[in-house]
Amino acid sequence: MRRPAAPHDVAPASAPCRAPALPLTRRVLLSAGALAACGALAGCGFQLRRRQPLAIERIALVGFGRGSTLEAELRREILASGATRIVETPNEAQAVLRVLRDNRDRVVVTTTGAGLVREISLRQWFTFRVTSADPDEVWLPDTALLQARDMAFNERDALAKQSEAELLYRAMQTELVQQVMRRLAALTPRPLGVPQPLAPASASASASASASR
Repeated sequence: MRRPAAPHDVAPASAPCRAPALPLTRRVLLSAGALAACGALAGCGFQLRRRQPLAIERIALVGFGRGSTLEAELRREILASGATRIVETPNEAQAVLRVLRDNRDRVVVTTTGAGLVREISLRQWFTFRVTSADPDEVWLPDTALLQARDMAFNERDALAKQSEAELLYRAMQTELVQQVMRRLAALTPRPLGVPQPLAPASASASASASASR
């Protein structure tokens, strides 16, 4: 007959494995470090972009081409900025944004000895002025804006490069819309006939270029 095992021969059940808890001091230091990092970002001016409210109650957008994607994005931003309404005719408007130029182009920057394109520059232009319902009462003189991006090019990847170009154009368009919104936010509407202090004219196009490869 087998002798029953003695109590000291039975292996005790193993306890579940748990990660050691962080000491209280270390947890406090980690929390303090996270708060300090957030404060440092705020001190450096980092913050989510906020829409600037417009003092204009009614605005008309005049001169955009049919199907302009820039107009569509600008309309969304204006409507999302607050209580500003977009009206269809200048006679109904308190302010009128008059488009003078809205187009894209691309130019060759670099070619190989064999004449193959290796780098192109994508550009988007937008020129406008803001008046009251009276076109002779100028609130913001002709303002020319330009966004540009350089992009490496290879004929073998033409389809992929076309998609990349569209993404870059979208980014440029968004930047142009934000620049327009900042200028509109700086305007203070006045009753018809009261002179509007003119904002500084943009004699030269403001360009922002970055390389994308």
